[in-house]
Formats: sequence, structure tokens, C-alpha cells
Amino acid sequence: MTHYTRAWLVLGAGEVEAAAPDVDAWISAERRHRIAIVTALPPATPALRRLALAAAQCTITTDGEQPAIVAGYPDGGCRARETLISLPGLLLATGQRERAQ
Repeated sequence: MTHYTRAWLVLGAGEVEAAAPDVDAWISAERRHRIAIVTALPPATPALRRLALAAAQCTITTDGEQPAIVAGYPDGGCRARETLISLPGLLLATGQRERAQ
């Protein structure tokens, strides 16, 4: 049997002016991104489409607008060894040759 311990974290803050995120714009951009991934594939099976979308979750764009591959979530950053190992499957096999460069 697994035993769980309950912990509470209480944060306090003053008034903070923050712009609300534009969720509708983010959802629209994400849909366009997913459609672009799937349409870049050669004729694909539904399984390949799902794999391509899963692979896209491992790639990010850095603040400098450079594509990068996340090596390990949540602690991972961009590591050269893991990037080079995963590059063929994450970008080249999914038709994203421009991002791979």
C-alpha cells in the first residue's frame, strides 16, 4: 500500500499588474503548428502522424529564435550529445529539414 504525505505551500504577494495571456491566440498558433507538422510528412499512417506530433513536443524555439531539442524533461536543457542522437528521428524523419539545419 502506498502512503501519501500531504504538504501545503502558501505564497503571499502584493498586487501585481500582469497582462492576461491571450489563450485564443496561443491555441490558434498551436493548431497551425500541428497542421504544418502533419502536412510536411510524406503520406503517413495515423500512427506516424501521432509520432510526429509527439516528436514536436521535444523541440522548442529559444529566446534567440533558434530551434533546439530538449534533452530531458523537466530538468533537461539543450545537450549536444542527445541532440545529435535524436535529430534524425525528431526533425529529419518528420520532414523538418529547415529546423534541423
